[in-house]
Amino acid sequence: MNAGEIVERFERSWAERDPAAMVACFAPGATYNAPGVDHASGAGIAEFAEAFFTAFPDSRYEWTTVARDGEVAAVEWTFSGTMTGPLLGIEPTGGTGSARGVHTIRLAGERLASVEAFWDNQGFFAQLGIKA
Repeated sequence: MNAGEIVERFERSWAERDPAAMVACFAPGATYNAPGVDHASGAGIAEFAEAFFTAFPDSRYEWTTVARDGEVAAVEWTFSGTMTGPLLGIEPTGGTGSARGVHTIRLAGERLASVEAFWDNQGFFAQLGIKA
């Protein structure tokens, strides 16, 4: 599998709500960093993703732009869903929200070395009816 395929596989694991496939994309010791999770690795990545899939069982994840230069890739995406379950200690609101974001990915050969996720967390929470 080449670097482009592993980026595609990682993004597809979000769209398919598949934490095991997601973790399989990462090299040993690699990390995922995002609002709500601080440099998770291994099972911690799966737990974070599963928290979102549980909170938003109707979630949709679509990626629109992939740019790659050597060992770095950037992916623009949109996540949306209805919050019917708890999320990282926040009670469900029943609200619907959508957020655009970016994954900045560093590659280690045919695996992911790190993923930094950026999105408007406060704007997304406001749509859901969560008061900061």
